[in-house]
Amino acid sequence: MQAIDLAYRSAQAAITVSSGASNLAESQAGRVYREALVFGVSGQTSAVMEATLAQLMRSP
Repeated sequence: MQAIDLAYRSAQAAITVSSGASNLAESQAGRVYREALVFGVSGQTSAVMEATLAQLMRSP
């Protein structure tokens, strides 16, 4: 869970630093963001996925 959270926060920082240039297909920030999203799903065991869904349900 912590690794996935770190990946999301790192991706958000990369997007912020790039001033939105992450929308460009060749952008490194965009690549980091896409990889974090994929890792956030594919890198989860069933137990972690359940915890992630529970956390998302609690988020505002």
